[in-house]
Order: sequence, then structure tokens, then C-alpha cells
Amino acid sequence: MRMCVALLVLGMWLHAGAQTKADALREALGRIAEPAQAVVGAAVLFEEADEERLVTIGGETAFPLLSVFKFHVAVAALDRMEREGIAPRQTVRIAAERLHEGTYSPLRDANPGRDACVSYEELIRYAVSLSDNHACDVLIDFAGGIDRVDAVLRRTGIGGFELTQTEETMHADPENCYCNRSTPSAMVRLMKAVCGGRVLGPSQTGLLMRAMAGTSTGPDKLRAGLPDSVRLGHKTGSSDRLANGLKIADNDAGFFRLPDGTMCYMAVFVMDSAESDAENARLIARMARAVYGLLCRTDE
Repeated sequence: MRMCVALLVLGMWLHAGAQTKADALREALGRIAEPAQAVVGAAVLFEEADEERLVTIGGETAFPLLSVFKFHVAVAALDRMEREGIAPRQTVRIAAERLHEGTYSPLRDANPGRDACVSYEELIRYAVSLSDNHACDVLIDFAGGIDRVDAVLRRTGIGGFELTQTEETMHADPENCYCNRSTPSAMVRLMKAVCGGRVLGPSQTGLLMRAMAGTSTGPDKLRAGLPDSVRLGHKTGSSDRLANGLKIADNDAGFFRLPDGTMCYMAVFVMDSAESDAENARLIARMARAVYGLLCRTDE
């Protein structure tokens, strides 16, 4: 009888200890978000004691994705490449008139006034690593349209997101920026499904993860909150401000490995923010720093 009681107490203690880290994460994220003049959502997905743990704040609110949706677009484009046996180094010609001014496009800037001839692998890099708007819309067309992009990601069985807009339609009407949306929890679950090899083959998965690791945008967001030695793969998103001064969204979503080798997936979405761009970025960085510090703790 004493042995049974002892085992029961030990089991309860172990369970409580395992929950403590998740509870501490939730509290820390909430504390960071609370003073912000914005709607803030965050989700962290990690494994502990061979169990998947999801920690969220505002995790079931749908936030504008902005350029984070280029992750979804890249997945759908790679899906077609895999199905049809299209090699990543196969090239595509993009007419100069399609590479118009008025939107962010390193691809256009590298090919001023002329057609661009780039490989599909380069298009993925332009869209994901550099957040090129023209490259994104070319990939949307290649994937079969934005509805097809949405459908490919829904095959994972994960809900909580909706994709209906291209970069062109979002630039045409800022209100359309609210239409491509996702909950933070859906975002981290999708990243885990893709990076874990459930959606694409090994070659396509590796190509996308390398593109995310090469992201140069948003160095003051998740990247600023993690040690330099930690390899981060991520996709950022950022909008202009509305007439009332509010920023539609400032986002970052990515993955990194903890010192014990386990992968952590994290998304922070900041919506309708009255804060400065720098303050939005600091909030995201502070959350990344808190998550990494708490998950690296070994005293529990």
C-alpha cells in the first residue's frame, strides 16, 4: 500500500513538474504582451518528456499573416514541383512588365527594365528569404492560384487559417491584408508538419528550410531574441500603417533547435498596433528570449 501511494505521489510530482515549464512560458508571454497597445498572439510548440506541448496566448484569434503567407505559398509551389517532377534548377522567364514598380521586389531591382530568367529554387529564395512580392505572386500562379495554395495546406488536416489574397490584391486594398489570416497555433502546427516531412518530400522540405534559414528580413524580431549560435529558420511579415496610424500587423514565425536537439516552433503576431515598428520588433524579440531561456532551464 505504501509503495502504491509513493508511486502515485511520484507520478503527480512528475506531471506537475512537466506542466510547470509550459505554465511559466504562458505567464511570461502574457506578461510581455500585456502592456502593448496592440492585439498580440503567440504560440510555442515543443516536445518535453516525449510529449508535444503547445503554449499559446491569443492562440485562437485569427491574425493577418502579411508576408508570413509566403511560407504557405512556397509549400504549395514545392508540392507541384514534387508531383510533376519539376527540378528546382529548372528556369522560368518573367516578363519585365510583370516586374512593375510600386512594391518591394529585389528580383525586379536585379533585373531593371528587362525580363528575369530565374530557377524555381531562386524564386523560392526570393519569396521566402528576401520576401519578394513579385516572386510570391509568380509562385502563386505556378501553384495554381491562391485557392490552390489554401487547399494544399488544408491537406495537412490543420485548420485555423484562410488564404484568399495575393500580394497584388493586398496592395490594391489594405483591408485585404486582413483576409490572409491564421491563428498562432495553426501557424506553428503547419510549420511542424512541413518541417517534419509530413507534407513534402525530403528534397523539397530541405529546400524550404534552407530558404527560411536564409531569411534576411526582420533581424530585430525573433532573431534578436536568440543567441547568435542558434540557427533560426523563419518568415517575417510587416504592413504599412492605416490612416488612423495603426499598423495592420508585425509578425514573425519560425523554428530553432534547443541545446538538447529538440525543435521548437514559435509564432508571434502583433495586430492593429499603435506602437512603433521598433517597439513591435522588441516585443517579438523579448518573447523569443523568454521562450529560449525558459525551455533551456534544467532545474525542473
